[in-house]
Amino acid sequence: MGEKIHKIFPNDKFFIVIQPESPIKQWKNKSHVFFKFSESLGEYFNVFVIPQTHKILNIE
Repeated sequence: MGEKIHKIFPNDKFFIVIQPESPIKQWKNKSHVFFKFSESLGEYFNVFVIPQTHKILNIE
């Protein structure tokens, strides 16, 4: 996946943010999916996996 995106956007100055969809319970025991995707993209870009904390804090 990372290689395909890098061919389209060959600039290593891009930052990729992966933000899982809520509800968080939906992703229980599935964090490996994010880490695998993050590792693939991380070979070419700066990658961050950030939860939607506003939902945890009940902020709209």
